[in-house]
Amino acid sequence: MTQPIEIKGTLAKSQDVFFFTASLPLLDQFKAECHSEEEAEGSELFFSLFQLPWVKEAAAEGRALIVKKKDNAGSWNELAPSVAAIIREIHQRNDPFFSEEFIHQLKEKKKSEVVKRSVPYPINKDHIETPLGIRIQKILTDVISPSLASHGGYAEMVDLNEGKVYLYFGGGCQGCSQASVTVKDGIERLLLKEFPELTSVVDVTDHSQGKNPYFK
Repeated sequence: MTQPIEIKGTLAKSQDVFFFTASLPLLDQFKAECHSEEEAEGSELFFSLFQLPWVKEAAAEGRALIVKKKDNAGSWNELAPSVAAIIREIHQRNDPFFSEEFIHQLKEKKKSEVVKRSVPYPINKDHIETPLGIRIQKILTDVISPSLASHGGYAEMVDLNEGKVYLYFGGGCQGCSQASVTVKDGIERLLLKEFPELTSVVDVTDHSQGKNPYFK
């Protein structure tokens, strides 16, 4: 019997983007983006999403799925259930969300790309590699990273001490005018809900040094 899949949703600040989080992985180890039905070839998930006339973009990584709607497409209260239904239907059929060929292409693309993540801040591995730190890192990777990556940014956990998670933000997140909102209204709220033992998320980034912020 196929294991049931649970799906949670969160509305982004921009209102045209919605974050879906599944209880099971949609795409392990890779991130995939799709902007059209043509790009969806090899992915049952992306192909099905682009049969919905209001879908503009989609991205998947780990247990996370990000969907952007077209202008004047209606409210997410009306639209989100159709996305959740697609995920459940594919899962119930026991079909893969992404074909082996699609994943192979992602592997090749990843090999050809050099992702430079510079963290000019000491990383306390003794703290972040604890059982709690590993669980937090999984949420960062599976749920939070995809939304930051869509803005050309990333977050690295540099310390975990006395209930506080210390994060460094790079790429498009460094110097972004919405960084404080992202931390407090997004990341902190999510992590404190998932881990009651935490008290806060601390941004250690020097945002004055940001070279290419997503929002200036």
